[in-house]
Amino acid sequence: MKSTIYISLFMVVFLLLSTTGFGQRKFALSATVAPSYTRGSTALNLSRGDDLFRSSSTVILNSDVAVTGYWAGLNGTYSFTPKWSASAGLWFSHSLSKAGNVRVRSHEFSIPVLINYRVLKHKISPYISAGLSYNFDAATRISISDYSIVETKSPITATVSPTLAAGVIFDLSPQISLIAQPTAIFFSAPENLTVSDYLLGFQAQFMFRL
Repeated sequence: MKSTIYISLFMVVFLLLSTTGFGQRKFALSATVAPSYTRGSTALNLSRGDDLFRSSSTVILNSDVAVTGYWAGLNGTYSFTPKWSASAGLWFSHSLSKAGNVRVRSHEFSIPVLINYRVLKHKISPYISAGLSYNFDAATRISISDYSIVETKSPITATVSPTLAAGVIFDLSPQISLIAQPTAIFFSAPENLTVSDYLLGFQAQFMFRL
């Protein structure tokens, strides 16, 4: 229910911004892609024969792991002033971790809603973004040598993840810009899998102003 509300609010905001933006040429579309890397503690709870991972009576994985992956998506941005703007989009993330005889592959969809600040009006300027990401429809594929391969899905209810990015924006022309930002997103995990609660990535955006 909450995810439906979040998505509905996003669509309303997006339509309002796009309608206003096309008239004033303050609206922009951008494609974003970013590799990601996280290192943290992982604990996976499972009882043999419990394919839904509803029991936590047996801990089969509890170690430090490296998590690699990427996210990619599209954004819409509306500029209130030459320095301030708001953006919203739809991102897809994918990650893979391995520890011992366990491989965990997961993906998630996110709706980021961010406030952006351009420090300078120059061709090249520091560029800061902060806001929230609404994450939903997460799925996890877990491969364990002594168990079956099992796919699980997190509850439909959306989770909220604070998002922070800081980097630079480079104007190639009045209509085209490139944005590069190291980015931190505080993702949640499926209830049976506890991972480090942050994700670090390097985000690259290609922005086209309409």
